[in-house]
Amino acid sequence: MDFGLYNEITAQELPKNADQVSPYYWEASHYNAKLGDMMLEFLAGQGEHAGLGVEITSKNIDAHIENQKSLRAKFIDKREYRREVLGE
Repeated sequence: MDFGLYNEITAQELPKNADQVSPYYWEASHYNAKLGDMMLEFLAGQGEHAGLGVEITSKNIDAHIENQKSLRAKFIDKREYRREVLGE
């Protein structure tokens, strides 16, 4: 299963103010119990979390990678990222 997808949950902007709390993440790469529970519900076929994960097989891996590339462009502005992270 791939849960590292680009979607509204996983690509949310983290709070800039230290007093704010993200609803799904402790920090940029560690999710909290709320998102963990959503993943477990997804695996059990319960809940309303369609699109949260994708089962990867030898038949769908190439299409999955291409889909992720196109979704990345939707959720990540590469110019803005390079400006913020690299100072360009």
